[in-house]
Amino acid sequence: NFGIFIRDWKRELSITQLRQLYKACMDVPEIQGGIMVCNIVSSFSQDFSSQFGIKLVTKELLTSAIRNN
Repeated sequence: NFGIFIRDWKRELSITQLRQLYKACMDVPEIQGGIMVCNIVSSFSQDFSSQFGIKLVTKELLTSAIRNN
């Protein structure tokens, strides 16, 4: 089971949001990790998210995957 957060805004994802998702996942024993869907992912956020076991996915990547299937 995974926790999923969706952030629909025009700014880069912040470390605070990654920590919030990580904490939310830790608070629920059944959740093993997190997935965050957002508009813009920086390389810093990507590196930081891997330390928490969180997968970052952009809306563009999801849209592209849906169109290609």
